[in-house]
Amino acid sequence: MAGFDTELIPARPKAHSVALLRSLLGVPRARGGNRCFWLARDPTRPAKAAPVRRDSEHTRVDTVGGVHGRNNALLGWWHFGTHDVPTSNRVMITSDGSVIQQYLGVGGNLVAFNELITASPVVLFLGAGASAAVGKPTMAQFVARLRNSISMDRGGHLLRLLMTARGDDLENILGDLEVFLSLPYLAGVQCDSTYATANDGNDETTPITPITITRAEAARLRSTIRHEIIREYRSIDRDAIVAAFEPLLDLVFRYVDGARYCLPIFTTNYDLAIETLCAAMGSKYNLEDGLELDPLAKTAYWNRKQFDHYRLTGYGDRHLVQFKLHGSVDWIRSEKSGRIVRAPAMYDLLDYDEFQNVIIYPAGNKAADREPYFSAFEYFSSCCERAKMLIVVGYCFRDYDALNRLLGARERNDELKIVLVSPDAYGLSIDIFHAHDWYGVDSVAVYFGNSSQQPEYLERIEGALKRMESVAAEAG
Repeated sequence: MAGFDTELIPARPKAHSVALLRSLLGVPRARGGNRCFWLARDPTRPAKAAPVRRDSEHTRVDTVGGVHGRNNALLGWWHFGTHDVPTSNRVMITSDGSVIQQYLGVGGNLVAFNELITASPVVLFLGAGASAAVGKPTMAQFVARLRNSISMDRGGHLLRLLMTARGDDLENILGDLEVFLSLPYLAGVQCDSTYATANDGNDETTPITPITITRAEAARLRSTIRHEIIREYRSIDRDAIVAAFEPLLDLVFRYVDGARYCLPIFTTNYDLAIETLCAAMGSKYNLEDGLELDPLAKTAYWNRKQFDHYRLTGYGDRHLVQFKLHGSVDWIRSEKSGRIVRAPAMYDLLDYDEFQNVIIYPAGNKAADREPYFSAFEYFSSCCERAKMLIVVGYCFRDYDALNRLLGARERNDELKIVLVSPDAYGLSIDIFHAHDWYGVDSVAVYFGNSSQQPEYLERIEGALKRMESVAAEAG
């Protein structure tokens, strides 16, 4: 197992269970009989519990339904079968020296991560603050613009009422609309007069008579907000993108060997910032975004295999692998075929039954249990479990899926250091990481992309990268 200094614990299951494991992994039958499978412990991930013991509790055969293995020092239970255990647990399994990282995917299917992606020492995470650097509004700014642009007949009055109750929090505003529209037995909702505003749109502090929100009004406002999100984030300033991101990527690739590693980028943004950067810089960057070209249909469609089978191509290129955790403005799903294709960024309510934008809109009940979101979050977990550094730009961790996976990864990876680049970096460090683990978080309280603050945050990030390099050199 090249590149892996592993401790191997033999598992010698019965013949029928070996056959099951072989079929699940797609391993051909070896000449001369059954092959011995092993559970491999990756020592680059510090043990959090007692050492692995070679007994029936930790490596055993379930003669009823499948083969089980447990690596007590690493990640807990891994299973093959239908037993009721958490599907997020995983283990390193090898056969004839090859290492495959396995987990249960959507529908219980057994799939593997690409080690070329998950082995990267540095991971980049981009939130709304990263796009604010290139002129895109934050959610609060977006709501303020909506208030001034949406007419009364498109839901402006209802938006003002929701803002009175929810402020400029778009996630809560859309969340309220989603909850109401998800209850088919409600034809309308009567609001307390405390939150009512004048029908003509003028701001008034004196409460007026209660109003009733109808389903049609709520659906119209939700549609308007979604439409405006697509309109706002479908275009981006090319020169601003280069000015903001090139210095950061130049710095990262001074410490990440582009001939050996890619740079995984995870983002909750819908915009085309990284795509625009790569197009602007020509052959300097090689971007993998999960879209496979279909020459017959003359379009590109999302396919997880683009990540699982990813390989570095060319020499001297910088390789970026982007996962869009909340979708993209130019992704459309055909409900009939199930395919996700790249298309012009638009929102068309008339065809909503057949074609849907592949976006997780801001709301309290974000659901990442469907592709392409599921694979993106799973790769995020896997990358953080092995990375030495996670650079977080302009993100406040309101997405509990992302936060929980990051906290879980830190439990399994003591070497992971986090650099927070955000105006509220210190507050985030205290609120999110203090109770969990204050150490290993470097807070850089600046605005990303601000030309006057750029030297400061680049210097701080480089200091963290140098420390990472020094630790790796000592370990090596």
